[in-house]
Amino acid sequence: MASVTERIDLINSLELIGREKNEKVEMHLQSNFYILLLSCIAFSITFIIVLLAAITEVFGIDFRFNWNKTSLLVLLSINAYDAIGNALYKRIILKHLKFLETSSANNFDLQLNDDLADIASKLHQPLSRNIILGALMIIILIGCITQTFMDNQFIYYKFFIIPTLLFYVLASLNIWNNYKKLKANINEVESSQPSFSTV
Repeated sequence: MASVTERIDLINSLELIGREKNEKVEMHLQSNFYILLLSCIAFSITFIIVLLAAITEVFGIDFRFNWNKTSLLVLLSINAYDAIGNALYKRIILKHLKFLETSSANNFDLQLNDDLADIASKLHQPLSRNIILGALMIIILIGCITQTFMDNQFIYYKFFIIPTLLFYVLASLNIWNNYKKLKANINEVESSQPSFSTV
């Protein structure tokens, strides 16, 4: 029983969750759904434009959204993508919290709680925990800010296509790897907890 209680307290203390103990999990799940939905829509729109602009720039094709004018869109798409990752992780953890609060209290390996705390710390600050992603983000940020302040006249901005696309690829892999680790940890706990929840 102590393991379950400690795990619930651990989840409630996570900065990623941002939840007070007296707040309903269902309320957070509902707001999280809309955040995840809006983030996906924002990312889809901006990413498609950025990707098409990059492709047309490489192949010299005329396109309404020229690569030289995408600096703000690149930053918006990266922010939206980061929001998707955070919302996804939060949703998974909140559903797990809901499960724990409606399950019979069986003990499990306490190491799983320590592992969850370690995983969560990496989820909250992915760029500072991943040197390559962090470096790419800094490079992209410098390029986009320079391009914006130079009124889209930064002649080297076209060379930022590669780090931008590479960031998307590596960020996707990072989210997928974090997702697998988080789900593996949660599944191991839930498989040992008979739930009384009907949801």
